[in-house]
Amino acid sequence: MAILTDYLGHKAHFHSPSPGQNEKLMAEWAAEPNPNIKASIKAKIVESNMKLVFKVAGEYYSNISMNDLVQEGALGMLKGIESGRYDQSKSAFSTWA
Repeated sequence: MAILTDYLGHKAHFHSPSPGQNEKLMAEWAAEPNPNIKASIKAKIVESNMKLVFKVAGEYYSNISMNDLVQEGALGMLKGIESGRYDQSKSAFSTWA
C-alpha cells in the first residue's frame, strides 16, 4: 500500500489537468529534443493525471491489490505518452491509463 499511502499523503499536490493541458504538455514533450527536459515534461503529465489512475483503479479494486492496479495504470499512462497519439482523440490518452 506504499503507493496509496504516498498518494494520500501528497494528494494536495495532485491537480486534475485543466482543459487542453494534456494536449499542450504532450505537444511540448513531442517537440522537445533535450532528454532531461523531456523527462521533466513526462513527469508533469504523469503527476497531473494520477487522479485519473486512482479513479479507474478504484473501479476495479476487488480481488486485485490497489498497488498493482495503480502501477499498471501508471505504466499504461507512460505507454500513452510514448505513443504520441494524444491528438487523434480526446479519449486516447485516458484509454491507456
